[in-house]
This record gives sequence, C-alpha cells and structure tokens, in this order.
Amino acid sequence: MATHQNDLEKAVAEVLIPQASSTHSQQTERDLVARIQQLWPGARKSGKELGEQLFALRELCRDKEAHFNELLQSLGIPRSTAYFYIGIFEECQLVDFEFPVNLVRFATTAGIDLANQGHRKTLLTAFRGAGSPAEPNDGTAISIVGSASTAIREAVQEANEQETPSIPLSPFQKMLVAFTVAHLETYKVLVGTKKDIRAMDETTKAAKEAEYVQSIAEMFNLDVASSTVQRRILAVGRGEQTLQDIYEAWTQLPVRNVLTREKAPIYKKGGKAS
Repeated sequence: MATHQNDLEKAVAEVLIPQASSTHSQQTERDLVARIQQLWPGARKSGKELGEQLFALRELCRDKEAHFNELLQSLGIPRSTAYFYIGIFEECQLVDFEFPVNLVRFATTAGIDLANQGHRKTLLTAFRGAGSPAEPNDGTAISIVGSASTAIREAVQEANEQETPSIPLSPFQKMLVAFTVAHLETYKVLVGTKKDIRAMDETTKAAKEAEYVQSIAEMFNLDVASSTVQRRILAVGRGEQTLQDIYEAWTQLPVRNVLTREKAPIYKKGGKAS
C-alpha cells in the first residue's frame, strides 16, 4: 500500500511539475512587458504621491530627525522604505520638471544633456539658485547655464581624480600632502569655497586672496613682495597645483631677510636692549 502510494505521488509529480514549469514559461517577454506597462503609470503616480507627503513631513521635521523617525514608527513605515519613496518623489519631480524654453536652448548649446539625470539635477539647482525665473532673458539664462556647466565640469574632474589609482607615498610625500591640505583649508577659511568665490566680485576676491598670500608667506618666511611667491602660493591654495608637483620650485622661492638677535641693529657696537 505504501509502495503504491509512493508510486502514485511520483506519477502525479511528474505530471504536475512540468505543467507548472510550462505555464511559467508561457509568460513571454512580451506578456511581461505589456503587464508592466499597464502597472507602471499607477505605481509611479502612487509612489510619487506617497514620497511627496513623506518629503513634506521630513521637511517639517528638518531640525528634529528623531521626531521624524518616531512618526515613521507610529505609521509602521520602515525608515529605509520612507527614504526609498522620498527618492522616487525627488526623481519624478526632476524628470517631470519643465525648464523654460530659453534655458533649454542655451543649455543644449552648452552641451548640457537634459536626458542625463546628473546634468538635469545640476541645472535645476542652478535654476532654483537664480530664483526660478519663469521666463529668463538671455542674460539670466546664460548665467544659469554657465553656473551649471561649471558645476558639472568640476564634478567630472573630481570623479576622475578619485578614479586615479593611488600610489603608496613615502613619509616625505605624505608630509607634502599634509602641507598641501593645510594650504587648501587656509584658502577656504580666508578666501572662501568655490561657491562663495563665484558670488564675489573681483575686488573682494583679490583682497581676500592677498590676505591668504600674506598669511602663507609669513608661515614659510617667504618674500611676499615677490610675484613668483604670490603666484605659487595662489596656485596651491586654489587647488591648481600641489606641493608635491612644485616642491623643487618651492624650495627656490625667495625668502624674507630676517635679522638674527646678533645682527639686529641694537646689538651692534655692544648695544644692549633697554
């Protein structure tokens, strides 16, 4: 009896399993694509709407992250899921946004690819930074596109630098790296970030850079009156060169003449400090 039952189960399995597999295989790529096309518009709309509400709630709790998490917990929404839908909303908002015609014209001329999500996001950021003008004139559109183009170029340059394979540095090279970083940070503090500098007029920028040059020259006892000293210091501070790149030239920069205690005028002819 047990043997007969096992044989029966085996026969049923041999009949049913191929049928199940056959049913699944009958769902062709065309069928699946058609079904997804039917589901996507509704899913996109509901996902965007939920994300928009979560986005607005997060904005209300911007300075109270813990409270936002508590509200999510009370709603039974995992934090990762909430941010997933917020991401859907932000992406849909970006894709659906219609730029003014004049802005699109200049952006296309400048090589900004509006089908590229990164380019599109950068242009939208620049557009909003300019006050989101409904119908920007040529001058405003060129300014917005110029700002976006610069940001895109800098992002590409930074990405390329990060992809460059690192080579082990010697202790001396590491020291030069540390000094280069110190230059860069000092420049940011005394002059400003790239965003700050873009908003400055040339007179203000020149004054701030002069202060930076003076500070670095004094730190390294360099002759600040030398145009070569000024040029080298600015090149490192602006991130155009590193101390590793120009170390030999840096060591040849003119230094200030500093009087030692013995050579000071007051010590000549046996003079003493009062």
